[in-house]
Amino acid sequence: MACGDLLNEICKKNKSSIIPLDSEHSAIWQCLKDEDINSIDSIALTASGGSLRDIQYNELSKITPPQVLNHPTCSMGDKITVDSATLINKVFEVQEASNLFEIPLDKINVVFHNESIIHGMVNYSDGNTISIMSKPDMKIPILYALFYPNRAKSKIVERIDFNKIKGKKIMVVNTASKCGLTPQYKALEKLYKDFKDQNFVIIGFPSNNFLWQEPGSDEQIAEFCKENYGVSFPMMSKVSVKGSSMHPVYQFLTKKSQNGKLDSSVSWNFQKFLVDERGFVVKSISPRTQPDDQSIIDWIKS
Repeated sequence: MACGDLLNEICKKNKSSIIPLDSEHSAIWQCLKDEDINSIDSIALTASGGSLRDIQYNELSKITPPQVLNHPTCSMGDKITVDSATLINKVFEVQEASNLFEIPLDKINVVFHNESIIHGMVNYSDGNTISIMSKPDMKIPILYALFYPNRAKSKIVERIDFNKIKGKKIMVVNTASKCGLTPQYKALEKLYKDFKDQNFVIIGFPSNNFLWQEPGSDEQIAEFCKENYGVSFPMMSKVSVKGSSMHPVYQFLTKKSQNGKLDSSVSWNFQKFLVDERGFVVKSISPRTQPDDQSIIDWIKS
């Protein structure tokens, strides 16, 4: 950041480019490609808000280190997680963007975006806005930079094909690796294997909302599930299942205004939601109810 002007000068002199690795700057860089810099109205870097985004000012004095290190959507090192919680990282990112893209500071905005799906936006003078969206996974901008100007076909970034679950009965369950209910993974896997060929699927959403019982990265969670329980049903990236940062899937599952059936809340890890073949929420089931409960099996078979 301190030598941004110097780096730009060296790049211009040698007709080379700086390809950013940070997700926000990578997004802006892609949005600016082949565009006239003079046609930019503004750019926006997005911010998840970090672990303290839902905390009221008068509660900050009671915050503990584990709470600060409990990022709702990403698994990062302690230093970066603290910087995210205090938003000091965005101060640096704004200055870096100004230097890197040679855009005045007053044209750079920061937008809170809890889901961390949109990484950056550029607003143009003709009213168009270009953005880059992806799951919050640093492998994506790194892969882009490594293979630029080509876009490599990624085998390391997990995707889910929702066409494969269309028309199936679905159990959605929020999971955690360090919970007293974690052994339910075994029964979940058995249930999935027993009925996966009968129009049924289980989708797991790891979450760290309850006493920080899912602190690992997506890769660590996947390894834990496979090594300890042989999990083969789809596991998504870690999400938030409550509060203002609640993932859109859980907004749908818990709000009658969206699902048309019921209002509910996620009370603990391993709460289960049953969704029928038409996509309607049928029932919310207590975390302590075992996955192989007879009422669940009867519903799958019905």
